[in-house]
Amino acid sequence: MPPAPVTEPAREIRPGPMVVEPQPSSQQGGEAAAQPPSGPDVGEAGADAAASPATRAPSPEAGERDLFFDLETLRSAAEVGGWHRAEEMGLALACVYDRGRDRWRTYREAEARDLIIDLLSARRVVGFNVRRFDYRVLQGYADADFSRVATLDLLDEVYATLGFRLSLAHLAEETLGEGKSADGLQSLAWVKEGRWDLIEAYCRRDVEVTLRLYEYGRQHGHLLFRDRSGRRLRLPVSWP
Repeated sequence: MPPAPVTEPAREIRPGPMVVEPQPSSQQGGEAAAQPPSGPDVGEAGADAAASPATRAPSPEAGERDLFFDLETLRSAAEVGGWHRAEEMGLALACVYDRGRDRWRTYREAEARDLIIDLLSARRVVGFNVRRFDYRVLQGYADADFSRVATLDLLDEVYATLGFRLSLAHLAEETLGEGKSADGLQSLAWVKEGRWDLIEAYCRRDVEVTLRLYEYGRQHGHLLFRDRSGRRLRLPVSWP
């Protein structure tokens, strides 16, 4: 269904999201919105988170790395008694992208402590909902203090500006013109089937989407989303 048109003239009220008047052809067929909207089509409106993991020394350059990170779990929230028991959900697989060195690494459950060490020794970790979920899952393997890790959690950034949360899939579709390849329930089904190749591809895809959202926001100063009335909005962001 096409989005509802924006007919009111722009008015500036800061800070807050900016209305982007829908462009009829830009989102058809899943095409990516590669450039920020500009010119007369853009209007401003507005605003109305056991043992020490010291089993392996980090590499000498570890503290210089920016790591983009996501993980998938072995068990669902329902299987362990709720989301508040994330520590019991278990690590199925994690993917980490080292942006500075352009390198990928995949970790399975047996390497959970190595993953923790790499995250703790990074210059910065970038992810989506990593503070409230991923870090808590990993705390099931070591009593790690992730509060000392410089973390850019894109979901936290969204919540701090809007006062509510948006999914990674929503931001990817509106900002990048692309969808996620699967979801967490599908990943759990693949765990039961032993399809680690599909889990890895899905997890890596989420890291790639997070990276592209980060780069888009850094370059353009905003991400895009839709509100409940269907208006396409700019979400101002500012990160190094």
